[in-house]
Amino acid sequence: MINKGGIPEELRRQDDPLYRAVQMHFWTQTDAVGRYELFLGPGEYELRGPPRTTLIKLTIPAVDPPTEIVHNFKTPRPETGPFKLRVVDQRGQPVAGAVVSGQYASMQARRSFRQMKTDSEGLLMVERSLDPLVLHAQSADQRLAGMTRVDAEQLHAEVIVVPTAKASGRLTDFEGQPIANREFRYGVVIHMGEPGRSAFITSFGGDAITDAEGRFALENLVPGERYDVTIRLDERSSRRVVHVTPSGPGETALGDIKADPEAPKPYVPPTPAERAAAAIEAHPEESPRQRLDRMLVESRREYTRPLVLFGTEDDPACLELFRLFYETAGESQADATAKPPLPSIASMRWEFELMVLSRQDPRVRELAEQLGVKTVLDEPPFLAVLDDKGAVIATYALRLREGKLDNQPLARFLYEHKLPTRDAQRMLARALEQARDDKRVFLILSASWCGPCRKLSAFLADHEADLKRHFVFVKIDISRDQHAADLQARYKESRSGGVPWFTVLSEEGKVIVTSNAPKLDGDSSNTNVGYPSEPKAIDHFISMLQQTAPRMTADMLEELRASLSKRL
Repeated sequence: MINKGGIPEELRRQDDPLYRAVQMHFWTQTDAVGRYELFLGPGEYELRGPPRTTLIKLTIPAVDPPTEIVHNFKTPRPETGPFKLRVVDQRGQPVAGAVVSGQYASMQARRSFRQMKTDSEGLLMVERSLDPLVLHAQSADQRLAGMTRVDAEQLHAEVIVVPTAKASGRLTDFEGQPIANREFRYGVVIHMGEPGRSAFITSFGGDAITDAEGRFALENLVPGERYDVTIRLDERSSRRVVHVTPSGPGETALGDIKADPEAPKPYVPPTPAERAAAAIEAHPEESPRQRLDRMLVESRREYTRPLVLFGTEDDPACLELFRLFYETAGESQADATAKPPLPSIASMRWEFELMVLSRQDPRVRELAEQLGVKTVLDEPPFLAVLDDKGAVIATYALRLREGKLDNQPLARFLYEHKLPTRDAQRMLARALEQARDDKRVFLILSASWCGPCRKLSAFLADHEADLKRHFVFVKIDISRDQHAADLQARYKESRSGGVPWFTVLSEEGKVIVTSNAPKLDGDSSNTNVGYPSEPKAIDHFISMLQQTAPRMTADMLEELRASLSKRL
């Protein structure tokens, strides 16, 4: 069976990590008066017209389908228009025979910009798509070059060509060995929309190969433009190794550029046995009681239910539980007819703070006696659900049937003992009400499965006494809290880089500042710093506090900076 839009496993390339889908396309052109016609059978369709028109979804029923569906598209403006370009040198003299190339900075451009040459007056006329356009001009002898950027409405432009630049260097691995005979590409990165959130293409550069000593050269560069250099890793991937912005003509020596020449290895998730072993061996310096206390603290921070698995790392029932938790996200494991319908076991994994204790450890037997579950310790492996103070409120024996756990009763046990679902909008409303007492709201979008989110929570908890003088904190779990998606939609800035994402709000709920900072590699777009784990991200976090907590002392800010820096 082929899933709708999917590719059968037997047709996928080995170790292909990407989700791939198949779509069937029908297309047609309008006639001289703009009419179009398509003949379609029953099914679901997306009808896409010219750029800047709204996508239409159609459903043609198999029974009593309509004989005709009429939909007219109206474009908001013309798609193409005349454009005049002039190429001159630094003295303003026309450059005849200059080669002009262009790349549209938009996915909606109707045509490509074909390469052309200027006439004897340094001019060319062309019909172009009315979309943002980047133009590059080079003299016939390649000694002069220049670039300009044109917006969608410009009717004419000028490119001033100047003496070109060159950059050279040597490419080595991190041990100083030359990366020899390696293909690389260089060029100017042109985004097809907002930088950092859109596709891009590298243009106006070239392809080359390092020599036997790893040396390379970038030719015919336009001074003032940034060129990115990427090396080919394999047939599917490449890696940016350096960027250069020549300040003027002549040669720039880049020296040795260190890079990893190996392609990234496909991610291989841990096996159930590896997960079980890692869980049992976690924090070996701590006693079982200390680990339990740690889990209780973590569960309160993450709003998760404490769950202890008493078993061994090689017990088949324990391994089957880990398989259900981590490897069955796409499988239906629960009774859809149940009232209410039961979620899958995998979807409930992060409703719980899981700790695994080996029944072979004498200290675990002592802890089990303290918890009142020693009598079942010699039975099959079992789960113990705890309250937030560490008292056992329920147990569940993991018994295999033909090598499998019975999914339905296990799913019901987990569902009945997970914490109640919270309402994200009510949580925020409550925080805004509390913030009326001369405080700001510190809103965090987080997730219990997110490692950096947990680091941020731990850091904030360590400094809770000082920070709560200035902020009311509210942490939303985007995967578990009801209406979390509505808050993500309300604060659109949260779409730039995953979780944790955070913002400081006024008492009216208006954004004052967010965790989005200028991109750390110098690009113009903003990106989410998440957990501040490097110096510039820490700078942005401290800046957020300075802007929103004016009563916070310089000593307190420095203490917070030092605390984050120690965790790098």
